[in-house]
Amino acid sequence: MKDSRHKPDQVTYITLLDKFSDCGDLDAVRDFWSEMEADGYTADVVTFTTYNTLICGLLRVTRLDEALELLNNVESLGIEPTAFTYILFIDYYGKIVEPEKALETFEKMKVRGISPNVVACNASLYSLAEMGRINEAKTMFHGLRRSGLAPDKITYNMMMKCYSKAGKIDEAIRLLPEMMETGCEQDVMIINSLIDTLYKADRVDEAWSLFSKMKEMKLAPTVVTYNTLLAGLRKQGRVQESIQLFQSMTVHGNPPNTVTYNTLLDCLCKNGEVNLALKMLFEMTNVNCTPDVFTYNTVIYGLAKENRVNDAFWFFYQMRKRLYHDYVTLFTLLPSVVKEGRVDDALKITENFVSCPRNKCDNYFWNALMESITSEASRLLKD
Repeated sequence: MKDSRHKPDQVTYITLLDKFSDCGDLDAVRDFWSEMEADGYTADVVTFTTYNTLICGLLRVTRLDEALELLNNVESLGIEPTAFTYILFIDYYGKIVEPEKALETFEKMKVRGISPNVVACNASLYSLAEMGRINEAKTMFHGLRRSGLAPDKITYNMMMKCYSKAGKIDEAIRLLPEMMETGCEQDVMIINSLIDTLYKADRVDEAWSLFSKMKEMKLAPTVVTYNTLLAGLRKQGRVQESIQLFQSMTVHGNPPNTVTYNTLLDCLCKNGEVNLALKMLFEMTNVNCTPDVFTYNTVIYGLAKENRVNDAFWFFYQMRKRLYHDYVTLFTLLPSVVKEGRVDDALKITENFVSCPRNKCDNYFWNALMESITSEASRLLKD
């Protein structure tokens, strides 16, 4: 375009800058920016959207120093950043786990006379939740409403996260009816998080009660919901309820995934239902749900626990065809092999593990290995 008789105007440059930034081609953005300035165009308040677009692009690829340099250049021109500019940095600092810097940016925003909006508060609440600073989060939450801004589902999610992290589960749950009263959209992720929190606090009946209320909230449970419930049942060894819940998943349109099967297999193997676990494993492969290392380790553990070493070996070799075995595999299988007096097999397993380049065999590994073998040998001598 510049080779013709027509000189690009500022709108043309801004359009190109926005497009290249959206595509993540920040080097092209830099080049066009330099050309725009060389043609005598300077940024003003109207073009600040372009600055924000470029800052967003830089932060997306973790080029923080360049984003800060650009912000300083903007401010040196006497142009005030917008609320969105600050939100970009608050969100970025929160995601890279530098919550203090996120909150500093939020305070700087207020000092500059820019009223924080809901998005800015949500980004800051995320950082407060990460640090467990519940009192500051409550102050910000109530201040949001006093300023006439309506909390959205992200705001409530962050507050529930804060309360849960501080062990104030009841306060987190009390926010649910408030959300419904204010017409705020319910979110299945929030419910999943609360169910998980209740289970971890051994408040199982309340977790199930919340699950039952999902229908009246017009929320459909997801596979994550079911996996969370299954994990709680596994923790309590409630095998039959785990099986029933598992069977209901497909009926309600939630096909089990690998995590689902792993959770159920773990529950079965730890409660003496190894044969049923094996049946579930074969079913898993038939429905194209791929077993992972945890799947095989769980089954090997269950078989080893019942002294079915040959079966455990078979699954070990099946595992080797598809996956790398890990430390858990080794330390689960070895004691059973030693117990059977199969020293050659124990050596083969160990040699196979050590020869794999991805396995780190440091002093800690060898000490743990020797302890595993000698403890089993000592137990056998006592017997």
